[in-house]
Amino acid sequence: MTEKKTKRYILGSKKMKIPSTADYTFIYPYAWSNTPRALACTVRISPIHGDWFAENRLKIKGLLVNWGRTNIARTSARIINHPKAVNMASNKRLFFDKVADLRELGVETCTVPWHTVSQEEAVSRSRDGEVILGRTERGCMGKEIYFFDDNPFRFLGSELWVRYKKKSAEYRIHIMASEIISEQQKVLRKKDFSGNLIDPNTVDFRIRSHRNGFIFKRLNLDIPPDVRRQALLAIKTAGLDFGAVDVIWNTYEQKAYVLEINTAPGLIGTTLKDYVRGFHEYFQSIRTLTPEVSDEDSS
Repeated sequence: MTEKKTKRYILGSKKMKIPSTADYTFIYPYAWSNTPRALACTVRISPIHGDWFAENRLKIKGLLVNWGRTNIARTSARIINHPKAVNMASNKRLFFDKVADLRELGVETCTVPWHTVSQEEAVSRSRDGEVILGRTERGCMGKEIYFFDDNPFRFLGSELWVRYKKKSAEYRIHIMASEIISEQQKVLRKKDFSGNLIDPNTVDFRIRSHRNGFIFKRLNLDIPPDVRRQALLAIKTAGLDFGAVDVIWNTYEQKAYVLEINTAPGLIGTTLKDYVRGFHEYFQSIRTLTPEVSDEDSS
């Protein structure tokens, strides 16, 4: 296949034939990046573009993998990761509120840090000595996180305030169909992008993001059981078919806390292979089910 044809195929051109069987699988990402492209090639599913989907959404059958989209119009395909669940997971306030509501009802759910949308309460707790961080509701990868003492102006302009929990380790637990398919730990890399040795004393370990010098480690992990348990409960609470859950471990409390769920995680190497295997098994398990067309919009 030529490069030109490949590009048209990925974008979902009008000439793309609409499969008539329920055996077909599509992937519909919120944005085109290396991960959905790699999954489309290795899992052998058809990547589609919004324009093509808008025209053919009621004609396609089979499975539709939603890679991070919070809004998908009604379709005859069965959606893997419903947009409502993705929206819940992507919005930290909505997810934390859902956890709080379930806990109030006595329903088992995951553990998350204390949070508020009240600027007044966040400032009051900060002045009383608590470590509170401000952030956007949909921030990811450690972006747009501010501490009161570091940047009070940005802190006050936040949408959500969360109590910072000390951690001895931070993990990313990948789950699909209620099963853990891959596990990683965030660790500080030895050298920066220029090849210089990183001095741990210069690193802010509170935010363990890629841009702060942290990478994922897969081998020789010592993961507390509660970390896995909280990750599984988080996916169940959000109503997701799959997701990557960031969980911290507080040694003093001997307790795990869920920070966020990634519904479109970046995948490379062995973790990508884990997803390929997971999707193959998941698709196989539901292949015989026939999706029903709802009268309601799935957004």
